[in-house]
Amino acid sequence: MLLIMKKLLALFALVSIVTTTATAQNTSKNNYIGDWSDNSSWIGGSAPSATGGYHTPITVNGYITRDGNLTINNGTQFTLNDTLWITGDLTINVNNFVVGANGLLIVEGNTVANNGGNITANGLVVFMGDLDVAHGSNVAPDDGVYVYGTASGGGLGSPNTQSDLQADNPDLYSALGTGTLPVELLSFTTIPSTQTIQLMWTTAMEENFDFFTVERAGTDLNFVAVGTLQGNGFSTSPSDYEFVDRSPLLGVNYYRLKATDFDGSYEYHKTVSVQFNTLINAHIYPNPVIDRYFSISGAATQLQVVNLIGHVVMSELIGSSTREITIPNQVEPGTYIAVLTLLDGTQKRQQLIIR
Repeated sequence: MLLIMKKLLALFALVSIVTTTATAQNTSKNNYIGDWSDNSSWIGGSAPSATGGYHTPITVNGYITRDGNLTINNGTQFTLNDTLWITGDLTINVNNFVVGANGLLIVEGNTVANNGGNITANGLVVFMGDLDVAHGSNVAPDDGVYVYGTASGGGLGSPNTQSDLQADNPDLYSALGTGTLPVELLSFTTIPSTQTIQLMWTTAMEENFDFFTVERAGTDLNFVAVGTLQGNGFSTSPSDYEFVDRSPLLGVNYYRLKATDFDGSYEYHKTVSVQFNTLINAHIYPNPVIDRYFSISGAATQLQVVNLIGHVVMSELIGSSTREITIPNQVEPGTYIAVLTLLDGTQKRQQLIIR
């Protein structure tokens, strides 16, 4: 089950980016993989009942599994913003069971909506068993609803079938199968430095595995490949990987791993985010200057050389390819102040000795 859930992280990777300000004890932790009945899966440390009888709102913001049946009733307002996987049956007796636009609901057993139980399916809903929508209940809209078994009831339109899911969303269809996935990921972490971002991850096992593709996105959430790493093929022991992004984006960077099997099939693993604020700096070397030329390292756009009475004796724009500066003959040997204008518009002053 854990392997399949990790595959689903790829299909809804961006869901993990959503943040929440809810603090009620019946709100699951954001970007968190856990079990419904595990208190640690929920903010406040108290899991809601799985057998009904709960009146306070329940909101799922993480990747939650329910190993067994689940009943939602007694007027509970239920909102699914991320992923809920139920291995047993689902019974809905509430009129506001909402699957949000980024939500994914999977029910392996049978589902019954009765006593006015209404399902608002704005995201993806997969009923792998039968779906019975009793009189007075409703499922709408039904374009994102897929039913493997028999769909019946007066409050149901024309849900999609299992074959429709295979055509519409082959990755999700494949994830719902029982085959062994090529990679089980144990961890995925990032370490930013002043110039790079280091990515490190560990696999628990690999089977028929070919290679990783590291994909990155900025705030536009448009992921592009920035590198690849060869896999081990077959491994039953932990394997460590490391990738260094030497040209990260300023601000937030989102990274995800695409794992490709030998047969060309692939899966995505969860998205991680990291803030990158590059160190904007520059300096002159050598200093003192001996042969009337020096170099500038770092990120500067302009150089001014000022004498000790405040007169500018030299000024030069610095392009991206300008690294070596020649001192004009009219600038006499002595002690000066070099003023470097950095990329962010700030200025750095440095004593400059010309010999």
